[in-house]
Amino acid sequence: MMKSKKIQISRMLILKSGKFAYCNFDLREPVHLSGSNRTGKTSIINAIQFAFIYDMHDGDWDDHDLQATRKHYFGQNSLLAFEFKTASGPKTLLIRGSGPVDGYKPTREFWHGSLNEDRLVIFDEEDDPAADRYVDMRRLLAHA
Repeated sequence: MMKSKKIQISRMLILKSGKFAYCNFDLREPVHLSGSNRTGKTSIINAIQFAFIYDMHDGDWDDHDLQATRKHYFGQNSLLAFEFKTASGPKTLLIRGSGPVDGYKPTREFWHGSLNEDRLVIFDEEDDPAADRYVDMRRLLAHA
């Protein structure tokens, strides 16, 4: 009998994407999202699609056009990172935003191994003219 090749998403990291400056989710167990309207719950759910689709035409973006979706998720220095648990060990997918220079098109990187946040460059809010549009989950959780 052949063994099933199960792949499970185990972690998601969002940096400067959608409404968020920083989000880090352990997805090995169910996650409960709650909050007021327009705080980013749907943005988080939609971001998970990027772990499973390559062509953005295959996603469901809540009636937003493709260019608006790219601009929302893939501004300059934005990052979506996903860690997967596989039979051969952890794998990581990074999706980086190009910003307006390249039409907000994402680029993908993949490597064998765990998602190590320390290896990623964290932006400096003081140098980011759009920093006030992001929600920093670290600050929200510190006050919970």
